[in-house]
Amino acid sequence: MSTTSQIPATLIGLYNAAFGALSATVSVVFGPPLSWDPIVLPATGGASDNDFLFIGARPEDTIAVPGAPQQRSTLGTARTEDINVFCTALSRRDEASLQVACAAAFNSVGALEKAIRTDQTFAGAVAWSVLSVDNYEQVQQEDGAYALAPFTVTGRAFLR
Repeated sequence: MSTTSQIPATLIGLYNAAFGALSATVSVVFGPPLSWDPIVLPATGGASDNDFLFIGARPEDTIAVPGAPQQRSTLGTARTEDINVFCTALSRRDEASLQVACAAAFNSVGALEKAIRTDQTFAGAVAWSVLSVDNYEQVQQEDGAYALAPFTVTGRAFLR
């Protein structure tokens, strides 16, 4: 049987890596929240009301993984698929402590990157993967501060 895409396996593998690395201290969410402002999660019971990691989601965008054409591989009839998963680390603080929010957001990204370096294949979903931070955003207001670190996890899959 041939594989059409490794996107579902990559998303699930990335979520499992994030959950394993962060679930004790950060609310790890598969997909977007019901609302970004304020953060409303689809289910209760997250580890934190201040720190979140969204797999396959970024604010102001409904695309989790942009499409990319498959390429013919040098491995006979196999094809390659480059998969870019959009993710977001968000940390908010009631007090106006932007430094604390910034450090917490990047701690989440760093913990996931460490997990990816341990198993960059997501249990075989892709041949390799890397993480890169996109545009970092920070906001400081009278009632608090938040740091938003969108990032992309890129992997290459070989399809047969």
